[in-house]
Amino acid sequence: MEGFLSGFKLAPKPLKGVQLVEVAHAVETQSPIKHVLQSLTTATSLSAWLGQTTDFLAHVGIKFDTTVAGETSKAVITTLDLPKRIVFMVEAIGEFDFAVHQKGSKVLVKLVVRRAIAPAEVAAWKASIAPTLEALSKVLKNG
Repeated sequence: MEGFLSGFKLAPKPLKGVQLVEVAHAVETQSPIKHVLQSLTTATSLSAWLGQTTDFLAHVGIKFDTTVAGETSKAVITTLDLPKRIVFMVEAIGEFDFAVHQKGSKVLVKLVVRRAIAPAEVAAWKASIAPTLEALSKVLKNG
């Protein structure tokens, strides 16, 4: 079944006036996979690249708050298949879908950020998440 993102739930049919937009990002790092996973599943590490995040214990369905562009936004972990995949939704940004692969001494993190948004707002949304993706790259590369 195909669905479209609307807040934290899949809408039963496509929303009018919006399209599902995806931004792909990949980071290769020498950091141990343990540090990479901590960067994606702990409040302290999320605060370093996503925004100030309230403390939480990572498991499916856990809700937490994060500060995005100076405003508090709700977030929820929707998939947690360690060490391979982590997915969470942030109201103000969209869905973060991480795939983690270890290749020898390197770890490859592939990210797809998705959001249902009006076509006129796509460029502004992509520009708004660029600093978050840059911060994520720095955190993952520096461990």
